[in-house]
Amino acid sequence: MALLELLALVVMSHNAALSDRQLVITGAGHLTSAQIRDQAGLGRSQSIFSISPNAVAKRLENSIWIRSVRVSIGLPGRLTVAVQEWQPVATYSRVGGPAWLLSSQGVVLGPAASSTLLAIDGPSGGALKPGQVALDGRRLGAMVQIQRQLPGLIGQQVRSFQLDSCGDLTMVSAKGWTALFGRVLTPDEFASLGAKVAALKAISQYEDYNNPALVYVNVMNPTAVAVHHTTDKAPSPTPTPTANHTPAATIPGVSTACK
Repeated sequence: MALLELLALVVMSHNAALSDRQLVITGAGHLTSAQIRDQAGLGRSQSIFSISPNAVAKRLENSIWIRSVRVSIGLPGRLTVAVQEWQPVATYSRVGGPAWLLSSQGVVLGPAASSTLLAIDGPSGGALKPGQVALDGRRLGAMVQIQRQLPGLIGQQVRSFQLDSCGDLTMVSAKGWTALFGRVLTPDEFASLGAKVAALKAISQYEDYNNPALVYVNVMNPTAVAVHHTTDKAPSPTPTPTANHTPAATIPGVSTACK
């Protein structure tokens, strides 16, 4: 009897192929079940008893879209794969290049055929590819935060942001006027963003942001805000964002030519 039971177990382990009914996938939105099966290395003829949940989880953790994963085997012969995907927070494009979906970490997730997410236009550079860090996560987080807060502060929507090769940040409003924030690279420059956004709110008491003649608001120095309209008698040229740049070779999207 013992030999028969052992023989039955061996036969069952070799014939219990992993069917679609036995594979339960939860949490997937951007990845299909077929993609998850392939990336997990799960063959349809593979016995469910030969599968290592830890090995499957490690293979899936290498996927660009998957933030975390939990794999478990339960009776009767069911393999459950619970994934948490990265959610895109913005699209990013370089000069002349296509738009890509970015995670909150600034990692390229995939192409953005069409999207209602925040659009960010970066400087020229090489072609991007999935899995590449295209933008510093801290700068990306600051832009997303401004986009979310601005409607409540001054009643304006953000259309997009523009970054140059030296890290200078410009916001483009839905009305067409721009806000010049200057360079955002160092801790002090990040810390100054709060004061610069507050300056936009402060001047809303006397500046009409719906005025079609409004061209730009320069808040690089939040204590001395400069506003320009097309109707100004002596219009000044759009200011150069900042001077005396320092190299920042380790920050994605920042040129080492900035000095």
